[in-house]
Amino acid sequence: MILEIIVKGNFTVCGIVMPNNDDLDCTFFFSEEWMPPNSRWERSRIKLMRQIDLAAKDPKLVTICCHSIAPEIWQFKSGPYRIPWFYDEGKLIICSHVFVKKQKKTPKAERDRAIKAREDYLKAKESGAIVFK
Repeated sequence: MILEIIVKGNFTVCGIVMPNNDDLDCTFFFSEEWMPPNSRWERSRIKLMRQIDLAAKDPKLVTICCHSIAPEIWQFKSGPYRIPWFYDEGKLIICSHVFVKKQKKTPKAERDRAIKAREDYLKAKESGAIVFK
């Protein structure tokens, strides 16, 4: 599993790099290449980066902008964009993916995807298959 560091602080925030380009992974979302300047997407990205910076400083502070969507899984949110994430020992915050929320509740498929990402991460960590980019 490849993790790309998004920001470092008291905690390091990483995004899981997706093996294919079919999904909008966190690392691609935070690269500025894909979005037009001064767009609503860029404003959402900036707001999400502020939340992630806050989480890197002190994750206890993110309770003001995040909520739990499953056991051990929370999400950053800005406009329609959501980024599920989870903690790991060693002061790591792992962001699983980005999705656009189109309904009132977080879709079960997105929750399940985040839960699977956490399980895959823990298996990869146990087997020593984590690579930081």
